[in-house]
Parts: sequence; structure tokens; C-alpha cells
Amino acid sequence: MRPAPAVVDDPDLAAWRAGFDDVTPIAELVARREQTAVGVVDRMRVTPGRALSVRLVDGSGALEVVWTGRQSLPGLTLGTALRVTALVVVERPGHKALRNPVWAPVAEPFA
Repeated sequence: MRPAPAVVDDPDLAAWRAGFDDVTPIAELVARREQTAVGVVDRMRVTPGRALSVRLVDGSGALEVVWTGRQSLPGLTLGTALRVTALVVVERPGHKALRNPVWAPVAEPFA
């Protein structure tokens, strides 16, 4: 059983994320660069006919991840840990997002 959704600044998540050598903490992602992050899905939203979006948290911050034209992805649920890679966009100050990233599940921090 998975715990309740994680909080953005959870020190346990930060320690888990630090175990991945090839990722950038969400708080340090830079706009207009392709980068890789890992985190846990703590919020999901489906806009019918338009997009699936999730909020990914890693202990340093939060990131919106959006797949346009999708309503679901196999195995993607609340609490799923993901590695995502895409161009980072900043839609408004303090709001980072990835659009249609390459993604893969990773070992969950709370398993």
C-alpha cells in the first residue's frame, strides 16, 4: 500500500532523489533545456479530449508533466515514481512544466 500523497518538500523524497546520479532536482531545472527529473506523482488531472497532467514532486519542488491527447498511461497512478525527460518550459514564474516527455517508472521511495 502506498502512503498518502507526498508533500513537495519532503526530506525523505529528497534523499531518494539523490540516489539518481543522472537527474536534476526539480528546483534546479532550467527553462529551455532538455533535462531529466525523477519524482512521485501526487496529483493527477484529466481534461477529456485534451490532456493528462500530473504533478511530480521530488523533495525540492513540484513540476507539472503533461501528455497532450492522452487520458491515461499504462501503470500511471497516484504514488507512481517516474523518470521524465523533456524540454523544460516555464509558463509563469515559479511554474515549471514538461510537455509530452519520455517517461519510465522507477523504484518507488515508499515501497
